[in-house]
Amino acid sequence: MAGKESPTLVVLRQILGEQKATNRRLDTTVERLDTTIEGLDALEPRQSETEIHLATEIVALAKAVGDVKTLLSDRLDLKDTATNTSAG
Repeated sequence: MAGKESPTLVVLRQILGEQKATNRRLDTTVERLDTTIEGLDALEPRQSETEIHLATEIVALAKAVGDVKTLLSDRLDLKDTATNTSAG
């Protein structure tokens, strides 16, 4: 009976083996998560730069639209003045 392991010891060794496998999987998951976090951290400054660039372009576009509006308004005023002068 000295050479035979108890069933309890066999189960405990199996549990230990499963625990080690689980720990390896967790270590791999943590490494992947760390890599993902590093990638996201690298994206953050680029996102801010993009947001600033877009905001600048939107302001420029709004100014251009205002200029076109003014130009069209001036042209229409000239046309109305010319029409009124010709008619009168």
